[in-house]
Amino acid sequence: MKLHKIGQIQFIVSSLINCLVILVGLIFYLYKINLNNTIVIVIVISLLFSNILALLTIVKSKSKINKTMDRLEMLEAIIEAAPNAVFVHKKLNYIYSDSKAAELLGLKNPSEIVGKPVDDFVKLNTEIIGEDRMEAAREQREFEPLVEEMIIMKNGEVVQLEMFSTPIKIKDSVMVLVICKNITEKKRILELEKKIDEEEKKLREKIEYDKLKDEFFSNLSHELRTPLTIILGTIQLLENSSESQVHRQANRYKILKQNGYRLLRLVNNLLDITKIDAGYFDLNMDEYNIVSVVEDITSSVVEYIENKGLYIEFDTEVEEKIVSCHLDSIDRIILNLLSNAVKFTPKGGSIFVYIFDEVDNVKIVIKDTGIGIKEENIDLIFDRFRQVDKSFSRTHEGSGIGLSIVKSLVEMQGGTISLSSEYGKGSEFIIELPVEDVSTGGSLNTIMEKEDYIKEKINIEFSDI
Repeated sequence: MKLHKIGQIQFIVSSLINCLVILVGLIFYLYKINLNNTIVIVIVISLLFSNILALLTIVKSKSKINKTMDRLEMLEAIIEAAPNAVFVHKKLNYIYSDSKAAELLGLKNPSEIVGKPVDDFVKLNTEIIGEDRMEAAREQREFEPLVEEMIIMKNGEVVQLEMFSTPIKIKDSVMVLVICKNITEKKRILELEKKIDEEEKKLREKIEYDKLKDEFFSNLSHELRTPLTIILGTIQLLENSSESQVHRQANRYKILKQNGYRLLRLVNNLLDITKIDAGYFDLNMDEYNIVSVVEDITSSVVEYIENKGLYIEFDTEVEEKIVSCHLDSIDRIILNLLSNAVKFTPKGGSIFVYIFDEVDNVKIVIKDTGIGIKEENIDLIFDRFRQVDKSFSRTHEGSGIGLSIVKSLVEMQGGTISLSSEYGKGSEFIIELPVEDVSTGGSLNTIMEKEDYIKEKINIEFSDI
């Protein structure tokens, strides 16, 4: 800038000297004044000096112009060599574009862009770009520099860009520099990789599921074979027994009956799980006081549980909560959870059944002081065919589908079931069911199950203990 100003001053001085010399010569000519040699020499030297001064000014200006042009060419070469598209706009009107920016917009020459508004080439969708960012661009304000944006070309093509934008202030003028990279293909590849990962995950899950099914059916043969062997063995003993052994036969009949129930329970579970998977398991829902339902079920197993050397307690903070439910399924859910509590709680332990009023929901809690479940197995407990204890000589019998059916039955009635457990300290199953609005005028059903039927259900659900 300083050289440019000095050159301007030199040019002005030389121009003034030339004008002065010409003016003096003109005066002498008009007034016919004779000039001696000294004056002529002075005039010639002055003219020569002024011309030299003017020449120096021109040389310096040309040198500066050449340097500026070299810098511009170097900057243009750097921009063109960069892998990203570069353009500059002022109030959403292009004032500069490189060849890559032109190519991005489907043009051959940057001159086709410069001087034209941005929306001549792309649809400025505020839903995609954001109203705040658009307004900031119009007003040349600061905004988030690096973003990923989707732009819609005039031909309807959607292009995803990684854009770096920043305002540039030159004197009183503000422009926006935009450097962008087309990441449409990169995003497509990432989406494809994501889909591949998801498919691989599904494949792994299917392989794992098939493995679980294999383990289940392997265990199933054991579950079916064991009670059948006991039944057949007991029958043989009864056939060979004399009348004097009647008192011993009573115990054998009990073993025979219990293992019959085990088979019945297993077959029932298999049939139900097949119906649930096929979508043919229908529940006829009616309105019941869930507090009475759970209390009656709990009361029906008190004697059995106490005979096992366990303590059981029922408590509720509300006497009536009406829910729309399938009574037989509720019986089955509660009995299954109670049988698990009995199965995994050592002698001298306790089982608690609580009901809590949650206004729009009713919470049923079945808690025990048993062996509990390891943290890494809690998420697996409701999985189909899954058994936490996979050892060959399992401590407790079971097919691994009981809790899966319980979860399905709860969810089919609009509820949820969850498990909280600490290994070595016990487990807590929590069921939440939606409360029915009794103001709708629905009639409340009365529980009228026969005692023999209740005992039959208990015998089935408790058969593997």
